[in-house]
Amino acid sequence: MRTPRAEAGQALVEFSLAIMVFLIIIIGVIEVGRAVWSYNTLASAAREGSRYAMVHGASASARSGPAGNDANVQAAVTKYTSALDPSDLTVTSTWPDGNNAAGSHVRVTVSYRFDTSFSRLLGISPITMSSASTMTITSGRIGLRQSVKSSFRTPVPASPT
Repeated sequence: MRTPRAEAGQALVEFSLAIMVFLIIIIGVIEVGRAVWSYNTLASAAREGSRYAMVHGASASARSGPAGNDANVQAAVTKYTSALDPSDLTVTSTWPDGNNAAGSHVRVTVSYRFDTSFSRLLGISPITMSSASTMTITSGRIGLRQSVKSSFRTPVPASPT
């Protein structure tokens, strides 16, 4: 016959094992959430960088162009990744058609080295995330207004007959 005092120790051991599993699951969910948030931030920043380059083509007053990595595009991307570590961020802008004239394409690729909170403790190497966005260059801000205006046309109401 067991005494209640001996069973009290068993409950403590079971609780400590259960709480360890629970905490590992909670920390894992938080880390996956951080990774998804970081990737969404990268994707949004890549789109914003390619939008900037799209609007600032050859006919714009403040041009972005095919002379290697454009500092203005990089600044536009960095503005949208302010919560990420800038030393782990890489921005690459390319013009596949070789120019920044209207109708040409621009591609902005953003890479980020993501460290989990426990990567050093567990010996896990950082994960490199990357997102790219390609857009067609318009003829400056006027072209952007025309495309926005034409995509949001209101239907003409039919006249009652």
